[in-house]
Amino acid sequence: TLTGAIAGADVGVKDAWKLTAGDSRVVVAIFDQGIAISHPDLKDALWCNDAEINGTDGKDDDGNGYVDDKYGYNFAEDKGKPSYGYNADHGTHVAGTVAAVNNNSIGVCGVAGGDLKKKIPGAKLMSCQIFEGKKSGSGAEAIKWSADHGAVISQNSWGYPTLTSTPESVKSAVDYFEKYAGVDENGKQTGPMKGGLVIFAAGNEGKNTSSSDYEKILSVTSVGADYKRAYYTCYGAWADVAATGGDAKKGNQVVSTIPGNKYGKMQGTSMACPHVSGLAALALAKFGGDGYTSSALRKQIEDNTTDIASFNTGYELGKGLINAYK
Repeated sequence: TLTGAIAGADVGVKDAWKLTAGDSRVVVAIFDQGIAISHPDLKDALWCNDAEINGTDGKDDDGNGYVDDKYGYNFAEDKGKPSYGYNADHGTHVAGTVAAVNNNSIGVCGVAGGDLKKKIPGAKLMSCQIFEGKKSGSGAEAIKWSADHGAVISQNSWGYPTLTSTPESVKSAVDYFEKYAGVDENGKQTGPMKGGLVIFAAGNEGKNTSSSDYEKILSVTSVGADYKRAYYTCYGAWADVAATGGDAKKGNQVVSTIPGNKYGKMQGTSMACPHVSGLAALALAKFGGDGYTSSALRKQIEDNTTDIASFNTGYELGKGLINAYK
């Protein structure tokens, strides 16, 4: 049972879907555990590297230095295929919130998941796996790789719990993605917007510092179904926007896809963050085109929120709760 839930304490996506459902030109890179590529709610939402899919297994068919990178790359294990070890639900759960296929009569809806019955494809999900069990890959390398392969939105539900500021390696990768995503080697726009937008979860340590405090990162805090700060979320003057991430203490969690063709509940700024990445993809579907920039997209997201300050005295959660319809 939900405790103290308030009608309308959500991200406003139902009305937004009346304006746009998504666009397959928009590629969202998921930096996390691997995405379950066979999940029925996700398999049609995957970014595909045609040269590798139509090529020879075990061969670098597109000559980019990464073998079998069909749906992204597994940087944690240095191989093309994503993997799912013990307790590896996180990446697939995040991906489903961004762009699980909508109106397909199964499972859940992604924020930018298109509309199957109307034959409108949603945003595409690129699996950039940087975690597998105790193994990890370079987040910085993965972020740069994704920019070079068509991603324009960088979804990051990970961070450094013991750090109080963004490390230099991540800052460098963020700078690269912001500048080079969506353009060719000559700086000419090739995607739905010029430049990329990097979105990070604020962290779940309940403190007023974060490893996602870099000003070029869109940092996401979490609220429950009552507009109030989720008990775990980090907060501070560096925070940019809030989103619904669940609050299990009040009976509210986020339902999304998990491996094994299943669905599961989770909470965290990890669950809030993909709501913002999905919103970014949805807004880009509506407004993207020649001359549209990542800075314009970020401004639209930040300038069109729901004010929740009165519910959160003493906690800075950003400019407000994201509002997809606005």
